Amino acid sequence: MKHTTSTIKAEMRKTIFAAHDHMAVTINDELLDVFIDEFYPDEEYLGLVPTFLPAFDDDDEYNLVMERALPKEGKTTMLPVLMCPEDLNLSCTVIIAQAKTQGDYVIWEKLGLDKSEPANHPQSVGTKVQWLGKIAPLYFKKDEYIACLNEFKQMAEE
Repeated sequence: MKHTTSTIKAEMRKTIFAAHDHMAVTINDELLDVFIDEFYPDEEYLGLVPTFLPAFDDDDEYNLVMERALPKEGKTTMLPVLMCPEDLNLSCTVIIAQAKTQGDYVIWEKLGLDKSEPANHPQSVGTKVQWLGKIAPLYFKKDEYIACLNEFKQMAEE
């Protein structure tokens, strides 16, 4: 299988609407929201923040994100990766990654906008997604991906 490997990191960065730097996800040294905006500049994806931030009012939502963050080998999960900075929950604008682990890689097969119904929230998040078809699959080295997640987990423990 021929593919390009992307880098993923957790870095302190300032996003468009944030007053201060905060932990953000970068893909190939570019903020994830900016990366998506390059493909969909007419949508309002700039300023979305990582769901890996321990900033949720609802622990169930944060736990769901972290449970889905690293799919078991051969399993696919619908992983919320970005959310609205005003609400900091999974009920507003949420970007989903269809994620799987394959050998030494974690693959975000596609990204999309969550359109799920609120029934059985938060478990229903990712059950209906409007896929962003202009974005190719993203392949991350598993160890680098886990290191990124661990940066956010450390914040939750502090």
